[in-house]
Amino acid sequence: MTPIHRFERRLPVALTDLANPYTPDYLVDILGRTAATRQRPAWASIERWLPVQLTTSRAATARIPWRQLGVLAVLAIIVAATALVYVGSQQRRLPPAYGPAANGSVLFALNGDIYTADPRTGESTAIISGPEADVAPVYSLDGTRFAFARKPLAGSTVGALFVADADGNGIVQVTPESLNGLSDWSFSPDGRSIVAFARNDKGKAIVVIPSDGTGKPRIFPVFATDDDGPPQYRPDGSEIMFI
Repeated sequence: MTPIHRFERRLPVALTDLANPYTPDYLVDILGRTAATRQRPAWASIERWLPVQLTTSRAATARIPWRQLGVLAVLAIIVAATALVYVGSQQRRLPPAYGPAANGSVLFALNGDIYTADPRTGESTAIISGPEADVAPVYSLDGTRFAFARKPLAGSTVGALFVADADGNGIVQVTPESLNGLSDWSFSPDGRSIVAFARNDKGKAIVVIPSDGTGKPRIFPVFATDDDGPPQYRPDGSEIMFI
């Protein structure tokens, strides 16, 4: 029978041989051969020409902070909603378009300037002033703007029509040039246009003027006289009537 040589019986001897330091017999021959051999030229090693990175490091991966991003998004929504509520509360609130009208400020012209008066306190404040003669302010139906005529001199029959915000700011000239005999103006129900009288060679004519100053006035000869009443829109804005 062939004897069985078990490796574990030889393992202690093998480990002892490996643990003992020793120098191989062929070391002298290897050192002699390497000393007599020239080093390889530089051009033969491409890594000496180009910077070659032989080792790589693991790229750092960052986790997305979804929870923090969610909290920031909720805070941004809350801040935006608060800003919208604040801006909306600062805007002028209009009365409802039905029911009895509420008392408000009163407009009037005095010595070529335009004033607003509070009927509860009786206090008046000049909101438009200057060297020109500003006369006859008329509110729009929603009370956010008013129209007035600006004449070079008090009592002049020639003037241009202007529109301003209720506080006197945002003044816009709505007639490109002065009109003769401009009078009796009022806003349309939607506030987009103004109707007035003006005089031409055929007598008094109806003038329809865009209230934002972007268009030219339209003139309709109706042969009105000085005894005729002011032109006014129907409540639905479909027609203009005068007496």
